Amino acid sequence: MGNREKLIQNSMSKTKTFLNAIDKQTIEIQYIDENLGSIDGEIFNIKTHLAEITNSEKLLLSKIENRNNNLNRNMEKLTEIEFENYFKNNEIVLKKMKNIYGNKILEKVNKTQKFKFMENIIGDHTYKKNKVNEFVKIISKFEETQEYFYSNINSLEAHFKKVFNFLT
Repeated sequence: MGNREKLIQNSMSKTKTFLNAIDKQTIEIQYIDENLGSIDGEIFNIKTHLAEITNSEKLLLSKIENRNNNLNRNMEKLTEIEFENYFKNNEIVLKKMKNIYGNKILEKVNKTQKFKFMENIIGDHTYKKNKVNEFVKIISKFEETQEYFYSNINSLEAHFKKVFNFLT
C-alpha cells in the first residue's frame, strides 16, 4: 500500500502542478486577448489614418502633376502680371528713365525686373516643393512605424497560437 499512496500523492502533485500551469496559461491567454482587443482598436485607427493619408497623398500627387504640367505657363503669366503691376506702379519713373537714359537702358531694367520676378516665383515654388517633400518624409516615417507595429502584432499572434496549442 505504500507504493499506491506514493503514486496517488505523486499523481495529485502532478495534477496540482498541471492545474497551476493551466491557471497561469489561462491568465496569460486573457492578457493576450485583452491586448488583441486593444490592438484591434489601434489597427482600426491606424487604417483610418492611413486611408486619410493615402487620400491626401493622392490629392497632393495630382496637384503636383497638374502644377508641374502648368508650371512654366503659370510662371510666365505670374511674371507678366507682376511686371505689369510693377510697370503701372512705376510708370512715371520709367518714362523719366526712358527720357534720360534711352530705350536700351530701359529695356535692360525691364529685363532685370522680369528676371527678378521670375526668381521670386521660382523661390516660392521651391519652398512649396520642399514642404511637399517634408510631407512625403513624414508619410514614410509613418509607414515604417506601422510596419513595426504590424510585426509586433504578428509576434503577439504567434505567441498566442503557441500558448493555445500548448493547452490543447
